[in-house]
Formats: sequence, C-alpha cells, structure tokens
Amino acid sequence: MKSFTRIGWVDMARGLCMTTIIWYHTESYYIDTHHVLPYQYVVVNVLCAFFFLSGMFVNKYANSSLYTHIKHIIKTLVVPYFVYALLTTLPKAFIHGNLISLNHLVFQIVAGKMSWFITALALAQVVFSAFLHVFKQRKILIGLACFSSFLLYTLIPFQPYNWWNVNQAFMLLPFLYMGYVYKSKPISLNVKSLVALSLLFTVLRCVEYRYDIQFFIYPLFHHYALIWLIDGLIGSLLLINIAHVLPSMSWLSYTGKHSLMCYFLCGGVPLIVAKSLQHLGLSYTGQYVSVLSVFVLNHSIILFIVYLWTRVVAFVRQYNAH
Repeated sequence: MKSFTRIGWVDMARGLCMTTIIWYHTESYYIDTHHVLPYQYVVVNVLCAFFFLSGMFVNKYANSSLYTHIKHIIKTLVVPYFVYALLTTLPKAFIHGNLISLNHLVFQIVAGKMSWFITALALAQVVFSAFLHVFKQRKILIGLACFSSFLLYTLIPFQPYNWWNVNQAFMLLPFLYMGYVYKSKPISLNVKSLVALSLLFTVLRCVEYRYDIQFFIYPLFHHYALIWLIDGLIGSLLLINIAHVLPSMSWLSYTGKHSLMCYFLCGGVPLIVAKSLQHLGLSYTGQYVSVLSVFVLNHSIILFIVYLWTRVVAFVRQYNAH
C-alpha cells in the first residue's frame, strides 16, 4: 500500500489539540470544582479541529473501494476503541467507585459509550466515505450531503440511546468536509492571518459570552447551528494557523503523531494521578501553579506510556518479520 509522508504542521496542530484536552482533564480531576479552561469556549473548538484535520486525509482512499476505506476505519479507530474499552472499563469503574453489572458493561462497550469521541469520529468517517464514493468526489454534492445531514440532525428530536454517538457524529460531520475542502484548496496562513483570525475568534467569544451562547459536544447541547459552524471553522483555522507559525517542538509533534493513543490515556492518567495526590495529602489548595506541575506530570506519563507501547509494537513486528 502507498505510504504517506507525515506533515509537520499537522502533527503540531494535533499536538496542540491533545495538549489542550490533557490540560482540561488535569483541571477536571485535580481541581474538581471549577475550570479555568472552559469546555464550552475552548475544548469544543479543539474537538472540531480534530475532525477538521481528519477530514484533510479522508481522500487517501478516495480511489479505493468503499470496502477498503471502511476496512481502514475499522482498523485504525474501531479496533483500538474495543481494545481500549475492554482493557480500561473495569479499572476506571473501580477507581470511580462505580462498579456496574456485566450486562450494563457489555452494553456500554457495544453501544460505543466508552469513548464518545472515537466512536463519533469513526461513524462520521464511515458516512463521509460513503458520500465520497457515491458522489464520485464531487465536492459540491458531498458538501450538500454533509450539511443536509447536519441540518436533519438539528431538526429531528435528540436520540436518547445515541448508539455510537450518532448525534455527535452528524453534528461534527461538516468539519470533516471543511477539512477535505481545505486540503484541496489550502489558504495562505501567516502572522497576518493569525492576527486576523485571533481578532475574529475573540469577537465571536465576546458575542457568545454577551448572549450566553454555549456549545457542548458531550453532553450534547447547542441551539445556534449557524454560529456553531462559523465558530468551529474559525477556531479550527486559528489552531492550524498557530501550528504553521510555531517553531517545531519535538514533544508537541510526538504528541500529535500519537494523538489517538494519547486520547485514550488523557482521561485515565489524570484521574489516577489526581487520586494518588489526594491520597498523599497533595490535593489542590487554590494555587493554580500546582495545576501546571500536575499537567506536566500527566503529559509526561502519557508520552512515556506511548513510547513504551510503540517500542513493544515495533519489537513484535520485527520479531514476526523474522
């Protein structure tokens, strides 16, 4: 199969997204009372940017069959989800003090509830790949299909069971399309565009704060479809612009390169670290500088686990090759 060269700024952008999410989870478990980094004003844009960046590479399999494309999605997203769910569900329930029945546990895993982001991304990619093949890569028709699906989602009642997080998948589907279009017709991003996008992003935030417009992806909540799309697009372009102008940082690029595995660890590691610190009498005391220290610890542990895992996988592959 054809190999694809990694793009430096894409790894940087994914690294920025993942770092923000690790910081958010650090606050969630270590402070446990409030957030300096608000989910509805920052984290939502990071999640939209993840979909945007994923959309840039969906055309890798555009000339292959739909079966091949879906098989790739299953291999890279669905299989890792089930491995993650089977390995971590019981330990997480034990740490949270929320041991549940086996039947409920199996339902949560099969229904895609153990990692809403991964399952929503997988489902959205399957839907988008179907559009890509049905409409023969005609961007206008694909766009109409994506935005019509999004509009349909906004009009129908909320799906309470939300299997494989179908609500979130259709809510974020337009950002896959935006990334797909951006890859074919990229715009010039530099310091001037960074200033312009930053100002626009700030104005949007002021308007949203003034009129109490809040966006949540999980749990799902939004009533301003057009503002949601504009907000997500501007936020994604701003993050990509930052990645373009930042000097290369090996730790950030490494985080982005292994963003999927980092995402699987970004909840469990901060939770275990926070519980351990509480047990040692090192709970949060109101000094926010301690959050920075715990964040660095969390991020370092996550990258170390990722490093060990990649070394083990590389060794196994080399051994099997012989």
